[in-house]
Amino acid sequence: MNFRSIAKTSLIAFIYLAMVCGCGPLRPIKSGILAIEASGWEERYGIKTEDDLGKPSSIPKLILALEDENERVRFQSVNLLTKFGEKAKSAIPKLKLLSLTDKNSHIQLSSILAITKIAGSEDETSLYVYENVLSDKSRRNRGMRQGALSIILREEIYGPKLIDLIKKEEETERYQKQKKAMLAIIIKSENRKSNPPLNGEDQTADIFDENLEGNSFITTAQSVEEANSWVDKSYKSIQKKQWAEVIRTASVAISLNPENDLAYSNRASGYAEKGFFEEALEDSNAAIDINPENLYAYNNRGVVYKKTGKEDLALADFRLACEAGFDISCQNFKEIKGYFPYEEVQYLLSLSHNKFKEKNYKEVVIITKKLIAIDPKNETAFSNSCAAKAMLGLLDEAKQDCLKSIEINPDYGTVYNNYGYVFEKLGKIDEAILYYEISCGLNYSPACKELKMLKDSKPVVKSLVN
Repeated sequence: MNFRSIAKTSLIAFIYLAMVCGCGPLRPIKSGILAIEASGWEERYGIKTEDDLGKPSSIPKLILALEDENERVRFQSVNLLTKFGEKAKSAIPKLKLLSLTDKNSHIQLSSILAITKIAGSEDETSLYVYENVLSDKSRRNRGMRQGALSIILREEIYGPKLIDLIKKEEETERYQKQKKAMLAIIIKSENRKSNPPLNGEDQTADIFDENLEGNSFITTAQSVEEANSWVDKSYKSIQKKQWAEVIRTASVAISLNPENDLAYSNRASGYAEKGFFEEALEDSNAAIDINPENLYAYNNRGVVYKKTGKEDLALADFRLACEAGFDISCQNFKEIKGYFPYEEVQYLLSLSHNKFKEKNYKEVVIITKKLIAIDPKNETAFSNSCAAKAMLGLLDEAKQDCLKSIEINPDYGTVYNNYGYVFEKLGKIDEAILYYEISCGLNYSPACKELKMLKDSKPVVKSLVN
């Protein structure tokens, strides 16, 4: 075996992992062709000839290469170690680490496959990595879980403990694609028990297709590429505002790769513009389900909510996308509210001041409540709420708001003035004078005037003379 054939083997393994993973286009290994000669990594690890790669003496060197910064080197090393089988057991700890932490999903999946090939499906480490992947039902982990299930099915890994684990996970599985994959594995393993293969033939070869007919979760590398080209076409149609064409081209992309979130969000925009709001909402949710960071999908869903009269839901989606840097959502938010999300606190503060001047204290309480929900550490919001509640005679509530404002910012002079007013309303003049003094000392001039007036009006208590 020469270096070129090894590179070819690694490339085939890479394509295989792309095919078994039903998560759509995982992040690809960088730099295209996996040519070992181009990187020269084997020399760095003391592998001098091509024959050395097939010798057990190269195993420690390949294990070191698992920590290489170059993704291609790590990927090739995993696949080369896999070929040694049990002889490479010393690589298991490093492979386990890669399967759990590598930033490249293909390397993670190839490491899982390597552990299974080297240690066996019933080995504790092998079971641990499968359990770790299958039990994490977060959206972000869907691709990894799908890939692991595909490996189990394609490699026909039917150890009793692993099957028990899959049965356990299947009971609580909420994603249809993964659930079908798990059922296919369970059925095939049970069928294998009752009908063992004869003469090397697999008697249950069609079970996988039977259980997933019309909705196979296998997405080939070729279909992923084709889907991306149709997504590009749908995007160009969006720019031209050809909404029927957007729907058609995005639908083709989805049929080629049902896990392409951009295809769903593009089609959602087409449906929304054509007035098919239920379909637009369904596609927006599908895009977010596949990729929670698809800001375009949140914006599209916000547009649907806005057009169907669900303004609060629209604002929530526009705010989320805007705060993540999606400018269109910022504009959409402003069209409804009259200001951008990042201007909301200042807008509401200004509004509460104006309403206080108008003596509309009930409205001030409502506005400051919204303010506090957005910014619970805003001392001015609590201080304004305190003042309005004091004017409405809600003195106990006013005291609590003033104290919260002071807790947030002990140097905020205005709130001490308001706190002093609360005590004045309670008839506790000494306490009122104290807090007016503090406010005046913090350069809040209205408090200085209140302090003078209160001191001048305070009666002088004379001692009784016998």
